[in-house]
Parts: sequence; structure tokens; C-alpha cells
Amino acid sequence: MNKLKLIRKDKRVSALIYLAFFVSFFEPDYVGDCCGGLSGLLLVLKAVYFIALFALSLKLLIERRNGIPCILFLAAALHGYLVLVTFAHGGRTLDSIKVFATVMAICMMVYVSVETKTFVLMLQAASVYFIVLAALSFITIMLWPDGLYLNIEEDVVYYENNPSAKLNAIRYLCGHKNSILTTLFPGVISLGVVAKLRPSKKASAATVSYLIMLTISTVIVDAVTSAMLCLALLGAFILSNRRSINGRLKVVVTAAIWLLNIGVSVFRVHYIAAPLFTLLNRNASLSGRTGIWDRALTLIGDSPLFGYGIPVEEAVKSSFGGFSTAHNMLLTMAYYGGLVGLCLYLACFVSAIKAIDGDSPSGTFVFLSIAGLMAMGMVESLGMGISFFAFPLAIAFFLHDGAIG
Repeated sequence: MNKLKLIRKDKRVSALIYLAFFVSFFEPDYVGDCCGGLSGLLLVLKAVYFIALFALSLKLLIERRNGIPCILFLAAALHGYLVLVTFAHGGRTLDSIKVFATVMAICMMVYVSVETKTFVLMLQAASVYFIVLAALSFITIMLWPDGLYLNIEEDVVYYENNPSAKLNAIRYLCGHKNSILTTLFPGVISLGVVAKLRPSKKASAATVSYLIMLTISTVIVDAVTSAMLCLALLGAFILSNRRSINGRLKVVVTAAIWLLNIGVSVFRVHYIAAPLFTLLNRNASLSGRTGIWDRALTLIGDSPLFGYGIPVEEAVKSSFGGFSTAHNMLLTMAYYGGLVGLCLYLACFVSAIKAIDGDSPSGTFVFLSIAGLMAMGMVESLGMGISFFAFPLAIAFFLHDGAIG
């Protein structure tokens, strides 16, 4: 039977296929850190999905003859470039290949769902998975608010003498503090878009409940940045039916976030708001991030054009004072890929945001959600390349066609 006909006609099979995809590609950190056998099985499933999606996407591209969607091309160019630079510098080439395959599989999956007219079904399957994952995360946080496990195996004496090391080693089901939101963020997008495309009290209630659950979770684990973003996302969901985002406003908001990112990480403009940090029981160094940014800027200056690729963990930690990233999305990307990689990185955002229909509630919500995550990127690296952004950017790019389909 033709695969495309199967996807269109048997919704139950399609839903299971999509559900298995999300289980494979969006597993919580706990699986990778503590369940080696299950993690290995999911890796095999990822490889199968990548090969199948590549073949199906190629077939669709040949049949439709509409050219390669911009987001697919830019994502492939960015992560293919990172693989080459990483290999040239003797870094974690295998990890960079895995990230390349993951990002492309996610983008191709969204593309295939649009072309086979199962876009909403795909989002519904995603919603089911992330609701279950968020519920499990919430329950484990309530039961073990001080952490589910430590990702670094050290003796008790080491952690007694190094409380900051223990604090950074604490992991919950979905990772370390802010990783809880970034892991579950695709659920925000899928639930919110379904609620906007297929309006109902049940869908809206599910989205609001999901965001409230995330807010409570991030407050309990003291992830202030994530908690603030959860509240902003809740406001975006409520306001997206009443406000539209025109093209000019999209440009202004996006440019403002990127300029503020540069202002904070390079020029330290956030020192103006020092009293606010005191009120939030934080300091203007942003938990030592300013020192990390200084080191990152020095390294970027030594290789400004091509960057370093994705180095081995020990090399990064020695460069960033014990931390594994620059804790800023733009600086991290500039460190990995230099100016070339940074331009490709920003082009991925531009292509997706440009495609958003700001006059629709779904488009407004997706844009505001991406803008909120970019704002969070001022103090977090948010993955390698667009790994954390792959799903929301692909949804943004294909949303108009998917909604029509």
C-alpha cells in the first residue's frame, strides 16, 4: 500500500507513528542518564525514523516540484557546517552528527505532516505525549523537590565540600532546572496551536493547565527565568485571540530581543536593573554568567569567522570555568560556528518568523512563544545549533500550509 495513502486514510496508525516519533526524539534526560538500554533502543528508532523521513521527504519533493522548503535547507546547511567544523577541530563529531540527524528528522516530520494533510493530527499526538511527560515531571518534582538524581557520580564528602558542584549536578526527570521548560516547550507549541486551530473549551483548558503545571514546577525547582517565561506564555495564549502581530511588529520584536541579548552579554546593560535582581534574590552577575561571557568573547575573538565546532566536554569546561556552554544562545552559536554559523543560525529564525501569519491567533501565539524562548536565550544556550528550536521553528514555517490542509 502506498505510504502516503496509509498516512491519510488510517488516522489511528498515523497517530501511533507520530506518538512513537515524539517518544523517540523528545525523551527526558533521565532516560539518557539512567536507562542505558532504553536510550539505546530509542537511538535505533531515531535512526529508522531519520531514514524513513528522508526517503519520504525526497519523494514528496520530487512529486511536488516546489523546491526545498527554506527551513529544511537552512537547518541542513547550519548543522552540516557544524559537523564539518567540529571534525576539523577534532571535537565531538559523533554528537554533532546526532544533532544534525535529530534536527533534520524533526523538520522533515513537520514537512511530511503538512504534505500528507495530517498536521493537526501530528500536533494532537505531540500534545498527548507532552501532557503525559509533563505530568510525570510534575509528580516527580513534587515527590523529590531536591532532585531525582545527580548526573555526576561523586562521593558524599565531595558534595559536602563542594555545594555549588552538587547544585549543578542535581537533575529532575527532564533535566536541570531550566531544562524542564526547554524539554517540555514543544508541548506548549502543540497544545496552543491545536487550541487555536480547533477552538474548544477542552483544548484551551488543557493548554492553560499545562502552562500552570510548568509554572509550579519551575517555581519549586527555583528556575526563575523559566517561571517568568511560563507566565509570559500563559499571557501570550490568552492575548493571542485579541491581538495580531503584523510584519513590522515581528521585525521590531525580534530585532529588539537580539539587540538586548547583545547589550546584556557584551555591554552589560542589565546592570541598570541591579535593584530588581536584588529583589529576586539574584545578583547582577547572573549567577556567574558575566564571567562566562567574558571568556566566550575572548575565545570567539581568537576564531571569529569559523568558530570551534562542538569541542570535547573537558575542553569546553576548562574554557568556561567549569561550565559546558556559554549560557547565551548567540555567544554559544558564535563559539561553535563563528560568524558563518551565526549567520546561518539567525537565518533559520528569520525564515520561520517571516512565514508566520501574524493575523491568525495560532500564528500570533507561535511567534510570541518563540520570542519568549529567544528572550530566555539571553541567559541560556538552548542546545547545539537550533536543536531546542527545531520543532517551534518548523511549526512556525509550515503553520499556514498546515492550517489550510
